Amino acid sequence: MIFWVIVEGPDNIGKTTLCNDLLGRFKQRGVEVACAHFGAPKAKTKKAQIAEQKLEASDVVKYIEDMSRFYRNTNVILLHDRSIFGELVYCKYRNYEADYSDIVEQLRAIPNLQTIMFSIYGDATTVSKFGLVPKLENASEYAKMSKMESISIDFIDKLHAIDYGRVVVINSNNYDSLDERNNHVWDITRAFINNKPYIFKPTNDYQ
Repeated sequence: MIFWVIVEGPDNIGKTTLCNDLLGRFKQRGVEVACAHFGAPKAKTKKAQIAEQKLEASDVVKYIEDMSRFYRNTNVILLHDRSIFGELVYCKYRNYEADYSDIVEQLRAIPNLQTIMFSIYGDATTVSKFGLVPKLENASEYAKMSKMESISIDFIDKLHAIDYGRVVVINSNNYDSLDERNNHVWDITRAFINNKPYIFKPTNDYQ
């Protein structure tokens, strides 16, 4: 079985730190894990960027199909810091519309694949509460701190819209620290790969 764990969300929200934390926990327990990070397309023109994203998505599907044959009788974790689905949100900043419906159908056809997608939410409160700072002063438009809330909401909407895997929204503002948030993600991930139910604690904040 392949357990595909995807972490999505706006820039500067701590996705890579979270993924490194998950990776360390897996390795500490001797769990076999493959990790990958997906960034912006390297191509400069719109046409080339679209082609690059489509090729990357196709390559990921083929990679998982190959893994499904190899890991038919054993388990492996596939951890993605961002994923091919991130372009569903970022494509509008590159002036085109991404459609991965064919990719989703191909993924659904893989028999021993289970997918969970964490959509990490953040906004101005998150920035202030945890003292978040941008990675680059001259960041792209979508990477600016002012875009954190709208990008977060776009991810939630787009990931639910493709109707693939299990989408879990993690509101960073519900935690006293980012470590506490990351521990919560680990608890859900551990339940997911062990095929056990996870009981969400009651909360009065459903925003």
